Amino acid sequence: MNETLVIGYGNPLRGDDGAGPRAAAAIAAWELKGVTVMTSHQVLPEMAEAVSLARAVVFIDAAVGRENAEVDCRPIEPQPTPTVVPHIASPGALLALADFVYGRRPPAWWITIPAVEFGFVEGSSARAQRGLETALVHARKLLVQLSGERTELAPRHEPIPACMA
Repeated sequence: MNETLVIGYGNPLRGDDGAGPRAAAAIAAWELKGVTVMTSHQVLPEMAEAVSLARAVVFIDAAVGRENAEVDCRPIEPQPTPTVVPHIASPGALLALADFVYGRRPPAWWITIPAVEFGFVEGSSARAQRGLETALVHARKLLVQLSGERTELAPRHEPIPACMA
């Protein structure tokens, strides 16, 4: 693949939990060169191969109980789990699985969006919508930096960011 992989996950029918897939859809619409986008209701073991083939991975998800928090963007490391389970609970566990099965795990970042509404509704709360907009700014900066392209957002001399402020 040798592209940056964006994985937006969450349930779009559960209010703010759909922030990850909504962010992924917006990123896919940008049609950035070298970026592949996936969406899912959850992080799945079946994603391990795609993760292992990517140059870098950006996970995007809603963050439960973060009503007063800000969007968070941070690098993540593999987090091995003691057993193989059909539902991988975290991006770190998926990175560990990719490394274990395919012998490679790329650098990865996790963007989380503050979320407060998880009822059976489509759409986002005002808080999550503001967070989604901020998350997209962080994602764009990060993806441009990872692509190595020169733009007003990311001059070539800047290092790949650990996180966007």
